Amino acid sequence: MAAIVHSYTALTNTRSHTKAVSAYEALKSINTMSGEYYLDSMVEQFIQTIGIFPVGSLVELSSGEIAVVISQSKVRRLKPRVLIISSPDKSPAPHPTTLDLLCQPEITAPIHILRGLPTGAFGLNVQEYYLA
Repeated sequence: MAAIVHSYTALTNTRSHTKAVSAYEALKSINTMSGEYYLDSMVEQFIQTIGIFPVGSLVELSSGEIAVVISQSKVRRLKPRVLIISSPDKSPAPHPTTLDLLCQPEITAPIHILRGLPTGAFGLNVQEYYLA
């Protein structure tokens, strides 16, 4: 498990010789190494624990907005609760709002996650939205 966590951390943080990848891309990479470098059961347990889009990760929504995952859905792992921090043009939102991707009104087309983004994408600093 320690090797999996170390790999995940190395992949999701910028280092002098590599750029960070999104949490989703890191999990895909670790999953492809499952069986060869890591025990399948450990990889599965790791993914189940942190979720497909871990809390704190940046995601791009189908609306064009950028959001931070703030909680997981145990029922539907691809539909977490998010904090929308940018407008569709990728400029910082003046008033961030939360959206539960699992419980959306049926009046409009439901918003979904298009892709995971690496830390700092579009110049957005996720840490600005954490409580001090």
